[in-house]
Amino acid sequence: MTVSRRRFIAITAGFALASGQASAAQATADWQGVALGARVQLRLVGLDQDHAAHLIDITRNELLRLEKLFSLYQSGSALSQLNAEARLQAPPPEMLELLGQAGAIHRATDGLFDPTIQPLWTAYANANGTPKPDTIAAAHAKIGWEKVRFGAGEISFDQEGMQLTLNGIAQGYITDRITALLRSNGVTDAVVDMGEVSAMGQGPDQEPWRIGLAEKSDQPAAQSIRLSNKSVATSAPQGMTIAGQASHILDPRTGNPAPQYWSRVSVIHPSAAIADGLSTAASLMQADQMRSCIKGFACVDIIAAGPEGRQLRLRVT
Repeated sequence: MTVSRRRFIAITAGFALASGQASAAQATADWQGVALGARVQLRLVGLDQDHAAHLIDITRNELLRLEKLFSLYQSGSALSQLNAEARLQAPPPEMLELLGQAGAIHRATDGLFDPTIQPLWTAYANANGTPKPDTIAAAHAKIGWEKVRFGAGEISFDQEGMQLTLNGIAQGYITDRITALLRSNGVTDAVVDMGEVSAMGQGPDQEPWRIGLAEKSDQPAAQSIRLSNKSVATSAPQGMTIAGQASHILDPRTGNPAPQYWSRVSVIHPSAAIADGLSTAASLMQADQMRSCIKGFACVDIIAAGPEGRQLRLRVT
């Protein structure tokens, strides 16, 4: 069973612009593809055709390079090698940077964000979403971020059978990298969706980008927000299930699927990687835990939708 998509974000007034509407505003250039099992997209604003085509080309090349590092399913990726051999010598600097970010989010969330959850996810997938208690217990025993060692020379695991998944943060990290690449090439206005969304500058209507938030990719947005020079990541515990049985977000404390506190948790932050990791962990938190967690971060905004239309909004400036 392969992972398709952990985030469900629709761009309601960006990529959804009809060609006639776009021509009335600033010129745009669009590209869409697939990476890490998710649809990825890019919209550039106010550039001539040749410049836009060049930027799309270098974006695609960088995306392919980073996917070869972080893909869970490409057999030759750096992550796949680490999971197969329990060690990775001379790891790429991007892998070390990403693991450093993951560790910071793990600490800030009291362990609710834990990339070592992969053995548990595999146990659920192999049992069509309903593993037996002893199977859960055996997989749960292999979880623990404190058992991961990493440095410039090597990444390794302290326990046999451990594996990492970076699906809860790699999309955000790649979004940040592509955004930085575009900025270094003079882009000021764009929206980057590499599994998570970064809104740069303004949209073609010369207003902040309007981003729609939804529980599932095939549903209309339940809510829209305006973003400029910030990123947003959304986790929907029931947005994707394992074999239609269990939430794809699993609790590393208990080994059980995410409790149904929220139908959708969106996190806004300047970094898409931080927003990505926090949105995953926040799906496992009640309101008081969220308030405590975000105190360690600057410029965090959380929008959580709960049962019966209940909504929570938390901000740290």
